[in-house]
Amino acid sequence: MSLTCTVRFAIGLLSKQPLKRRLLFSLPISAEEGNYLERVFSSVIFELKSTETHALLMTLTPSHIEFENFCNQLIGFTITKVEYSEIDYEPTRAIPYYPTQFQNLHSVDFSIFLHTDKNNLIEIYWDGQFFEYGIGVKLDEKSDFSGFITWDVSESELWKKFIGTTITDIKISWVRVNSNEQKSGKKESFIYPQDISLMFTNHKKVFISAAGFLEEGDSEVYGMLDNLSVTDNEYLARQVKMIT
Repeated sequence: MSLTCTVRFAIGLLSKQPLKRRLLFSLPISAEEGNYLERVFSSVIFELKSTETHALLMTLTPSHIEFENFCNQLIGFTITKVEYSEIDYEPTRAIPYYPTQFQNLHSVDFSIFLHTDKNNLIEIYWDGQFFEYGIGVKLDEKSDFSGFITWDVSESELWKKFIGTTITDIKISWVRVNSNEQKSGKKESFIYPQDISLMFTNHKKVFISAAGFLEEGDSEVYGMLDNLSVTDNEYLARQVKMIT
């Protein structure tokens, strides 16, 4: 008996086209149909649905612990400015595309830059270190992205309450994804950081997830995407499936 998997694929070059302008959809297919589509469409991506988020069900490797320790270095930094980087959709007239239909929930193409009072630069971005895609974090390093437009969102309703506050805690949500290759029977398991939350001295939090809306007007986000969703509203983050 063949297992049924779910395939998500895009018309066009998935890695090149802006998320907001892609045509993506999901459908259940058999393993045989999946193998056929994989040969026909170079942009087929298997959506691995077997995920576990309970801490007791997974064992973090030294690489995962190293990532957590690195992120914990951000505790104590005071934020003075926040920027988003996104695709320059309108080169002749710059227009921000990060707002969504939800108040205080933004969709960011590449990175969120947090500037500090000590002139440090924190970059939170989507990354493929553990699995494509999860959360990545840099501190005082050059960004992997180039050619983007940057927006100062320090005075936005989402971020202005955090300007001048200090990071006091960081939580990473690790998710396990299990894959099963039908032909060889090879099984693999990946543990990756799907989202990160930052607590500040004003006792408020920011939630950032490697997730996004596939189409404008969607009520829920999809994880494992080359996109960031960010909000300070925990109820809303759960409602749209940014966090669980």
